[in-house]
Amino acid sequence: MHYRRTLVEASTHELQLSESEFTELKNFQNGLLGKWFNFGLARSGGANRIAPYLANRTYGPKGGKNMASNIDPRVDFAFKKLFGSEENKDLLISLINAILQLKDPVVAVTLKNPYNLKDYRDGKLSILDIKAQDQNGRWYNVEMQISEDLQFDKRALYYWCKLLTEQIQEGDPYKDLTKTFSINILAFDIFSKVTNFHNRYRILNMDTSKDDARHLEFEMHYVELTKFRKNFDELTTALDRWVIFLTRARELYKRKLPATLSADVSINRALAVMQRFFDDEER
Repeated sequence: MHYRRTLVEASTHELQLSESEFTELKNFQNGLLGKWFNFGLARSGGANRIAPYLANRTYGPKGGKNMASNIDPRVDFAFKKLFGSEENKDLLISLINAILQLKDPVVAVTLKNPYNLKDYRDGKLSILDIKAQDQNGRWYNVEMQISEDLQFDKRALYYWCKLLTEQIQEGDPYKDLTKTFSINILAFDIFSKVTNFHNRYRILNMDTSKDDARHLEFEMHYVELTKFRKNFDELTTALDRWVIFLTRARELYKRKLPATLSADVSINRALAVMQRFFDDEER
């Protein structure tokens, strides 16, 4: 039984539920934190937002199981905490560098909308993308989307435009606008005729296929997780390792890390962060 059937066929999150877990979910829905269920269902078309809570309530310390093993790092609050917290900025930097492969890589970032426990508990954390600026002034918008949205490209463009316009105030010179990256990680296919799981878009001259050294502020990336076909023994790049972490993280708590992951410092730290996800103060 999974969310698509149990929750009025409203979700695209592929978390398997036992009968006891489903009972726990229903109790959760009607309990103190039920507002998160209703808020998440209305916003994202599913119960993605409360999956971390369900995992903790079902597999807490008294249950004797690894609490983090049932948390999917793709669910929006988990992703936001994992990559959008001040204490985890190194993970965000690693993820950005793995996707963008910049000649001048990111070494430091300032989070513009960091994960905040008080906002989370008060129900005010409704913006779940991650905004950051690096040491060279470049801006980044990073978003993880689970629920299928075939108009997501329009949403991504809108978010990119907002991030660009936030850089200057009325009367400021346009030369102050800096390179702005949109990074969109999707748990569904949006480009049906494209086989690559990672695709990059820029503005080019249609006659020459060159950028003519103009419009360099725009760059948009899509990572379609469903198109990633490699297994653990086939991983060769940092992006490979991050994608398999996002898609198969729950398997990594149940066995020894594969050799292709064990030497990756960022992946190991991400797993450690997940193991202590949602401590007593946040439950």
